[in-house]
Amino acid sequence: MKSDIIVVGSGVGGATVARELSTRGYKVIIIERGKYCKLGTARRALSFYSGSLWNFCPGELSEEGTEILRTIMVGGSSMVTLGNGVRAFQSEFRNMGINLEGEFKEAETELGVAPYLKD
Repeated sequence: MKSDIIVVGSGVGGATVARELSTRGYKVIIIERGKYCKLGTARRALSFYSGSLWNFCPGELSEEGTEILRTIMVGGSSMVTLGNGVRAFQSEFRNMGINLEGEFKEAETELGVAPYLKD
């Protein structure tokens, strides 16, 4: 296989980077350590996280001691969030002078993110 760029991981980050680069004309290969998994239910989805949320055992920890909840599977942790679309840290970035409004809107439009409206 020949490529211009190799992206490691097929989760939200890796898939987004791969897509952006490919739309700019780069030949991109994504490599993924995990396999395709059938989730089924929200309860089963939790079992794919590193560590054990059901037994309250920590997953992996950063050097600072922050728990990192992640999965190793095709689609990464985005697969087990079951379709949630959240604008994470938007105000914190805005406070640092970084406006991500356009990027959030682009992603929401592309993915069809919409508020849940209960009848």
